Amino acid sequence: MSKKCAALCILILGVAIGAAGCLGDGFSFGDAVYADDALTIGIESSRDVAGAVMQVGVTEMAGFSQNEISTEAVYVDLRQGMHEYTYAIGLAPGEYRVYLLLFVDGERVASVIRDVEV
Repeated sequence: MSKKCAALCILILGVAIGAAGCLGDGFSFGDAVYADDALTIGIESSRDVAGAVMQVGVTEMAGFSQNEISTEAVYVDLRQGMHEYTYAIGLAPGEYRVYLLLFVDGERVASVIRDVEV
């Protein structure tokens, strides 16, 4: 195999591997914004889903330590498009890390970590 052909094969393989991480089931999280004792969480869905599970974990970041404040799972019904859900939680001023996971039929279809400052 020539060097050109080998380089082309490696390039194609690299693009395929990189694209595999971008291809999802059509679910993604938008922003997580804290205001008025609640987190507003955006979720985008490419299809209608009844009874999806959204897990929200909130951790306080203090220097080099982390303190878990809350972890809760709630059922959400999704329609195609962008949605906003409100998660009521009182937070003191500071820096927090929000862990968001979305499960459909028991399979994790989206997850993200967002930093939030109160």
